[in-house]
Amino acid sequence: MGLTRQQTTMIAVLLAGAFLVVLNQTLLTPALPTIMSHLNVNATTVQWLTSGYALVEAVIIPLNAYLIGRFSTRKLFIGGMLLFAAGSALCASAPSFPFLLLGRVMQACATGVVMPMVFALILLIFPRENRGVGMGLVGLIISFAPAMGPSVSGVLVDSIGWRAQFVLVVCLALCVVVAALLALKKFEGFDRTTFDGLSVVLIAAGMVCLLYGISTSSPTPILPMVLIVVGLAVIVLFFRRQVKLENPILQVQVLRHREFLIIAIIILFLEGVLIGGSVLFPLYIQNALQ
Repeated sequence: MGLTRQQTTMIAVLLAGAFLVVLNQTLLTPALPTIMSHLNVNATTVQWLTSGYALVEAVIIPLNAYLIGRFSTRKLFIGGMLLFAAGSALCASAPSFPFLLLGRVMQACATGVVMPMVFALILLIFPRENRGVGMGLVGLIISFAPAMGPSVSGVLVDSIGWRAQFVLVVCLALCVVVAALLALKKFEGFDRTTFDGLSVVLIAAGMVCLLYGISTSSPTPILPMVLIVVGLAVIVLFFRRQVKLENPILQVQVLRHREFLIIAIIILFLEGVLIGGSVLFPLYIQNALQ
């Protein structure tokens, strides 16, 4: 593939970090019923450990253009993995559900920083003619890690306890940090972009309202429907603002291409099924079928 030994080592470190943060997305699902019992929360509350994770990650990802223009890629990757390790440590020692949720939010912030940067750096490291191979490696990691997560988690939960999986993640994250300190170098040349606070507020508020409206339970459907409508309206405002900004935090114009829009809708549907199923199936199998 025309890669030097140093480049191969950097790719291995980047893929290891990507594998760990993606693995973490499904690692928790088999432990949800046990967490409900230990921390005295119901299913509606515990599902925020997964849906909230996805929400925070989705809000952070559009900020990568700003972050990568302000900080070196080496510092961002190492800082992201350290934040991920700190969030995992908080989860492992959480005395109550709010601390566990805060730890998951920290993990999600780190994932939102690390994953897009891994894609960008892989494209820079691989020669142009071999970038398909690089994207294939990242795609393999993204596909394999979530499938592996529930099995690893199930073994740890049954044999040791649900906190053991976070201890494992802390150890692996620190190993990735050490490897990055030794092998990862800075990549220059990223353009500096502006930070639009209103865009961040709009996308965060819109997604929170939409997700809370979909996931909340109420004796009457009025409140969930209002939240869903408000969330969709705020997201539309976010899209309109991105079109008007000279330096948007998210290039929404790509959705004008029909092929890209269709693929985005399919991925959105599949992610919804994955996240929803990862919450419902463990609860159903471990609680309803027992």
